[in-house]
Amino acid sequence: MLQRLVLPLLLLLSLTWASPRYDIKTTSRSRLTTRDALHKKFLRIMPLGDSITFGYLSSDGNGYREHLFSQLVAERNDVDMVGSVQAGTMADNFNEGHPGWVITQIADAAAASTGSKPNVVLLHAGTNDMNIPTDPTKAYERPGTLIDQLNDGWPAAAILVAKIIPAANSSTMKNINAYNAQISAVVAQRRDAGKHVLLVDMSTPHIALADLKDGLHPTDEGTSSATQNTMADRRKSVLVTGCLRVFATARKADSIADLTALGIETLSLEVDKAESIKVVVQDIQHRTGGGLDILVNNAGRNYTVPALDIDFDEVQQTFEVNVFAVMRMCREFAPLLIEAKGTIVQIGSLAGIMPYVFGSVYNASKAALHAYSNTLRVELAPFGVKVVTIVTGGVKSRIARTERTLPEGSLYVPIDEEYQRRTKHSQEGAMPNETYARSVASQVLKSSPPKWVWEGNKAWLVWFIDAFLPKGFMDLVFTKMFNLWKLTDYTSMKKKI
Repeated sequence: MLQRLVLPLLLLLSLTWASPRYDIKTTSRSRLTTRDALHKKFLRIMPLGDSITFGYLSSDGNGYREHLFSQLVAERNDVDMVGSVQAGTMADNFNEGHPGWVITQIADAAAASTGSKPNVVLLHAGTNDMNIPTDPTKAYERPGTLIDQLNDGWPAAAILVAKIIPAANSSTMKNINAYNAQISAVVAQRRDAGKHVLLVDMSTPHIALADLKDGLHPTDEGTSSATQNTMADRRKSVLVTGCLRVFATARKADSIADLTALGIETLSLEVDKAESIKVVVQDIQHRTGGGLDILVNNAGRNYTVPALDIDFDEVQQTFEVNVFAVMRMCREFAPLLIEAKGTIVQIGSLAGIMPYVFGSVYNASKAALHAYSNTLRVELAPFGVKVVTIVTGGVKSRIARTERTLPEGSLYVPIDEEYQRRTKHSQEGAMPNETYARSVASQVLKSSPPKWVWEGNKAWLVWFIDAFLPKGFMDLVFTKMFNLWKLTDYTSMKKKI
């Protein structure tokens, strides 16, 4: 029976996490299995409620929590159970379950536990309100107030609200049926308003009266068969959804309007315009209530031109987008990030590490971003804000879409064919963007994310070369790769002529 409690929680958690919360690039309409959705995620879960959450009368004192924890860990998720109460034999037995408490008391406990900072709250409350009863005709209003309190306290958390399980007492069951009928509307109203709330159905027929030990609390019976049903259901497909709040930006929001179908909120932002950034900061501050958990600085501008052929207007624009805009974004969003103890994710590049020929300006801009981020990380640490730099290798994108030609008289005309190859080189063997996004998100969402993440085609190869081989090794690699040695022969030939 306890596994039957776990089943709807697993399915709802899969909906919560099926679309990586911070992968604003994902536009695929493909379906994902629940197994895919619940894989390598960081889940900081607060089980919140009464004696059922506490695990009262279960043989090990864990209730549904241990089964849920085991299923999630089996899918290689990083799971941390949080709360002020410890109950049961499981190692991570923290929760916020309080036997005998009504909704208002549970709300007080949640208020006292704001420091736990969950990203998922599992709320099962109201059984005691229905059993005592405590004004059951208005009881549905109390969880609405509690949900609003949770959203205000943890604006980034997903709140999974359960219909309460059945009871053997007919009078109590009548109250429960009325309560469950109302709670659906309470959740729907808040979800329509953009809140991170989902309904979990734990009522009849999902749980039968035969599964109750004392007419009110669940037994351990049926665990084996229910486990098989759970694993079968986990292979069902679920549509990619955006339960947790994601903001995606582009110069024109209309250009990414298709993301709204994934539950992503789109905004217009010109990162190289200070006033545009300020407007977006105010907008997000209003929408979130003053906090931002993660800022991903992903905007970038490519410029693949030999160092001796550069146009300084293009140099200025490249640094404006790749460096100065990032600095503005970090400065303007800092108050929201500090409020949320959030994380800044800087999308860097292997180009900032290696002498990627014909890209000196772009390379320099990414090296500057790396150096800026490295220092910013240390300066923001006292305020609880983390900075993660992603050293990105080849990833499928439109970054090489600009067609370029060598100017007349360029010293590199003899190897124009190699130059043309170089302008599109980043896309050769590039990693699929969804694979990249999933890997990066799984590392960024850890409770203690790494300072540097190397991801993308050839990322780890370049890391190894940079760390262990002579610095001149990469010079030889690119000289041979793009045939720069031909220029030496060409110069010698011209002298002879």
